[in-house]
Amino acid sequence: MPALSVLCLCRCMMHGFNLVLGSVLSFPWAQRLVVSAQRVVTYFKASHRPLALLRDAAERNNINTGLRSANKTRFTSKHDCIKSVLTNQPAFTILLQQHRNAITNADVVDILEDHTFWADLSQLDKVLAPLSKVIMAVQANRSTLADVCRCVCS
Repeated sequence: MPALSVLCLCRCMMHGFNLVLGSVLSFPWAQRLVVSAQRVVTYFKASHRPLALLRDAAERNNINTGLRSANKTRFTSKHDCIKSVLTNQPAFTILLQQHRNAITNADVVDILEDHTFWADLSQLDKVLAPLSKVIMAVQANRSTLADVCRCVCS
């Protein structure tokens, strides 16, 4: 198959998976979770002491993934945001136990203490992970049709 045809096919597939990802994220349940996760990320990135305490707790738990913000230009950034919050959940738990007063935003404390938030965020991550994986494979500079098929079939 000519390289141009493969490129066109890959871009069409990326567009299709992006539409599916957008559809999932358009549900109010998913929107609420993304907004809450982004609120947590925004608060910590703007708060020096809580962020330092979070990084310390994360380091002690061998968590080396920092918090990531969602943006409008990258298809998978919302998934990256919720995944970063989920990965840091043990560090958030330690922070709440040891330095609860350092978190001065009551809304953020409520989010972090909400067991339903964590369970729902985990479920959303399970839905978005395969879509993000395929989109990232298609977006790669040297992606081939075989790479895309491998992601879809695995």
